[in-house]
Amino acid sequence: MDFIAKEEGFRPTRELDINHDVIGYGHNITDEENETGLVEVDGGVIDITGTITEEQGKQILNRDIQIARNTTNKYIQLVGPAFQGLETAMTSLFFNLGETKFLGTEAHKAVMRGDRETFLHEAFDPEIGFVNAGGKPMLRGRRGRELTTVQ
Repeated sequence: MDFIAKEEGFRPTRELDINHDVIGYGHNITDEENETGLVEVDGGVIDITGTITEEQGKQILNRDIQIARNTTNKYIQLVGPAFQGLETAMTSLFFNLGETKFLGTEAHKAVMRGDRETFLHEAFDPEIGFVNAGGKPMLRGRRGRELTTVQ
């Protein structure tokens, strides 16, 4: 959680991030949340129509990280020991990217083959990895920092 929180930074109010609204620690506000002004978390809801606290941001972050971890664990269980040690990097990647944008990519194909080295190259390489946001290579530093977590 600390790695992703540091990468995202805290936003107490909604802000436009490239092409979607975010709040807290990089939470992408869904259409439903935008309509209701509420984010569901374990044990209740958080009103996002105004300012949220850092504690509320961490509650939302915990929920979002769990979704990313579930995606990571699904792939690690699928391909086995070749991908052990990639949990932090993959969770951060899925938190930032989402699984939908990952599907069908060369990195996804490499995971499905159990090809760790090709996956690392396709996902985290500063030239061809998932480094673009809004058509600009804004995520090179983040992908590099994610690689430093690989064991």
